[in-house]
Amino acid sequence: MLAAEPHDQNTIKTPPGIPSNEQTKERVTITLLADPSSVHASAVSAWKSLFGAKASKPHPDHATFKSTYSHPNGRLLVASTPTEEIAGIIAYRNYDGRFKHPELAFDETAKVVEVVRLFVQPELRGQGIATSLIKALVETAREDDVQVMYLHTHPFLPGAQYLWEKEGWRVVVKEEEEPWFTIHMRRDL
Repeated sequence: MLAAEPHDQNTIKTPPGIPSNEQTKERVTITLLADPSSVHASAVSAWKSLFGAKASKPHPDHATFKSTYSHPNGRLLVASTPTEEIAGIIAYRNYDGRFKHPELAFDETAKVVEVVRLFVQPELRGQGIATSLIKALVETAREDDVQVMYLHTHPFLPGAQYLWEKEGWRVVVKEEEEPWFTIHMRRDL
């Protein structure tokens, strides 16, 4: 189980139509963190659990976690239930253009963010928590006047491409380079 220290936070509403947590029969609360550093250790643990041996080096945002995921540079949301303080997380940060595919040449006047760090506790998966987090993040992006939401995923993350497509993202390029086989996706707002 991931844990977080008590933190200062601004709560946003759980989007309508989000299913209750079937295990606890209680609703999921989505919280926009004013200070994302309170979940830094949980985010690092989640990243390592998803990527295993591929996560041998520290994540590039490790040293700048708070500034990367604080407004105006980014946002970080946490899903919680009455029994789980951190049931899942999701974030976005300003897109830095590090991928050089022509298909990823975004309009320089558009506000583009990169969606990152989607993670749901393994024992809580399949209950709509990821969908709740995604919907809340999209709403937050709209409020922040974001025009394009970019993300990348990998085929070794079961169901990831399907989940993102179901939520409105489309594939723009697939890399065939080992070990990542990266799938680049975008959603225009």
